[in-house]
Amino acid sequence: MIGSNVEKPAIFVIASNAEKAVVKELLAGIEEEGIPYDVKNITFNESSVLKYLHEACQKSRMGIAVAIIDNRIILQHNKLRQEKPLLDINLNFYDKEEKARTIGANAARLYKVMPLKGIDNLEDKLREKITETVISVLKNFDIEIHREGF
Repeated sequence: MIGSNVEKPAIFVIASNAEKAVVKELLAGIEEEGIPYDVKNITFNESSVLKYLHEACQKSRMGIAVAIIDNRIILQHNKLRQEKPLLDINLNFYDKEEKARTIGANAARLYKVMPLKGIDNLEDKLREKITETVISVLKNFDIEIHREGF
């Protein structure tokens, strides 16, 4: 049962209507940082997610919980007010798995009191990967590339 006194310390993850790939990547991010997690699939909606999330982080012995609902991830700490989570982000279809992993790592880093990984620069990294791929393909066709125009 989530929040029972006999449970090991863990970051609580609550999910409702979440894609398996997004949950998997979020958990991988937490795991990479060496922090345990406890996942519960429960039913909540957009209007009740902050309430359930706040309750989960209050019950977590680590004081940290993450909610995933559809393509939205919310990170909460037990010292924050219910209506003011640390992070509340809607994921884009093209980078949602990478962002989910970063958010998972950040949840773990929050507990370890380490600097958080940047989320904003992920779009820049993706843009750079796409640019490099396009340039590589164009070079294969012997098309001259002028990088300034990209």
